[in-house]
Amino acid sequence: MSVYNGEHYLAQAIESILNQTFQDFEFIIINDGSTDRSEEIIKSYDDDRIILINQQHKGLIYSLNYGLQKAKAKYIARMDGDDISLPDRLAIQLSFMEKHDDIGVLGTGCQFIDHLGFLTGEKLNRQGEHFEILNSILKAKGYVSIIHPTVMIRKDLLLRVGGYNERFPVCEDVDLFLRIAKISKLHVIPDMLLLYRLHQESVSVTKRHIQLQSGIITRVCYYLREKGLKDPSLYDEEAWKQFRRIVDKTIRLYGLYRADDARIQLSSQLSGDKGLLKYLKFLVFIAFRPHLIVGLFAKRKWNLAINRIVNEISSR
Repeated sequence: MSVYNGEHYLAQAIESILNQTFQDFEFIIINDGSTDRSEEIIKSYDDDRIILINQQHKGLIYSLNYGLQKAKAKYIARMDGDDISLPDRLAIQLSFMEKHDDIGVLGTGCQFIDHLGFLTGEKLNRQGEHFEILNSILKAKGYVSIIHPTVMIRKDLLLRVGGYNERFPVCEDVDLFLRIAKISKLHVIPDMLLLYRLHQESVSVTKRHIQLQSGIITRVCYYLREKGLKDPSLYDEEAWKQFRRIVDKTIRLYGLYRADDARIQLSSQLSGDKGLLKYLKFLVFIAFRPHLIVGLFAKRKWNLAINRIVNEISSR
């Protein structure tokens, strides 16, 4: 678990791991240069399983890779400093992994909570087989069906693919899953084993456009690798910048940034509503903001944008 200024939710996250029914683990917590009370909170727990690593702020991906190098166990379970793992999470995942040698990455179901810890009503609890998960990642319709802070991964596979790639900010998990999918299977069990917190500091809120761009880049790199072409993430710095300019231009061409803004506006307006009320509020909201309609439909052009970029790079 990497933590950067996470004092508001950190205690709940830590306690949810320490109170697991499965108790034989090392809990690596990387304090990534926090300037709030995060270090103080971590040190308040007198538990030999906690391994605290303090470092200057270097970002999530660097921290995860550093933690991976320090880990001694056969399996790595991911955890974020603002989520809550339910008590049987580690026990259930470990049992499944021990029985299924062909599974390299195992996700679970989760329920979404708000900043106060109340359930939002959203949840993901469908069992997912390898190709279904891979398709959900590549098509990116709604939530990807394997959620990063729910996963348990075999350490040897993480090392084999080189860990997380720092060229994929806020989409490092998607890139990792796509690379592991070439050598092992992805799987999701429906058990609700994590409470996933959504709040104003969440990456999905604060870095949405970066996440959108990075998300498209991960899929483009996957398709180019499938074609036997060079992975753009291996380009030198200048070629990488040029590649990203092509991606940004295409995203704007298809109106995907605008679509993402429209989705967030609608989501915030309709949060908590269901059925007919939700439908009526949607009509009223759109009636006074007709410019959002174009943005909403542009979201459907996700795959067109990816195909265009793949074709442009392939033809060079």
